Amino acid sequence: EASPPFNFRISGHRVARIDHFDSDDPRKWHVDDIDWSGAIPPGIEALATTSAVYGGFVYFYPLYRAGTKTGNILARLSTASLDTPEGALEYLHEDGNWHNRIDSETVKILFSEGLSELSVRYVPENAYWLAVYLDPQNKGSRILFRKAPHLAGPWSAPETLLDPVAEVDPESPRYHQKTFCYAGKEHARFSSAQSLIVTYVCNSSEDPTDPDSFIARHLFLYRPVVKQVPAP
Repeated sequence: EASPPFNFRISGHRVARIDHFDSDDPRKWHVDDIDWSGAIPPGIEALATTSAVYGGFVYFYPLYRAGTKTGNILARLSTASLDTPEGALEYLHEDGNWHNRIDSETVKILFSEGLSELSVRYVPENAYWLAVYLDPQNKGSRILFRKAPHLAGPWSAPETLLDPVAEVDPESPRYHQKTFCYAGKEHARFSSAQSLIVTYVCNSSEDPTDPDSFIARHLFLYRPVVKQVPAP
């Protein structure tokens, strides 16, 4: 019922499992398609906003909306249960305990911004976890970071990595009033101790089939934007 480009909803969750990466040609990899839809409870709009493997578990930060809660919670699944996640997914609650069912009143919100995508990775030289994401406020005008000693937090207050994002900055030639940005994240394999490589994506609420629209005339929209920023 929503207006474009938001007239969609998540209908399921599937994962691709690749057991062997022996071939240099990805087209020769054997891929198992596993349907996790039945294991994901109502309220989770996006399970794998990001993930991290640690201590025998895969950790996720699902985007959750139910009851009085909106934001990103913390879920985990044993690596031994990837084939059979039903009943094996656990969720962190405010009492510090993990439960295999979500109580919408007591589930713990770690990122109140409600993020559809982010990155979380461990920084061994500084012994902390680093989260990077695009602030959804003001159409996605800033890339932020937070630090935490553990995946469950406590997460520090958000600090700025990049401000402003040009596509939503009225002073920039890349700006248009119908543009919005999202999907900010770090790409750790390209980062260093001195700088981080981050990306984000911008879209438009204009009709893309209109040949005179800004998005139709400017091909830098709706594709990843790569930025190098100083490491925190």
